[in-house]
Amino acid sequence: MNGRGWSADDLAALRRLVAAGWTDARIGGALGRARESVLRKRAALGLEPGQSEAMTATVRNLRARRLARSQP
Repeated sequence: MNGRGWSADDLAALRRLVAAGWTDARIGGALGRARESVLRKRAALGLEPGQSEAMTATVRNLRARRLARSQP
């Protein structure tokens, strides 16, 4: 193993930030780790890249507007 290990606090922060929709690069910056390290740990834990609730709502509203415009 290269570098330092992941502490329980690091893993909790990783899970929280993924759920908040942060990118691997942004999480890496916050935790002082490389993006690739975050990507590998996230994948090993089975965590899909997150999307914040605000982004989910924005995408839903955009789709609804597009659908409304396409209907007569």
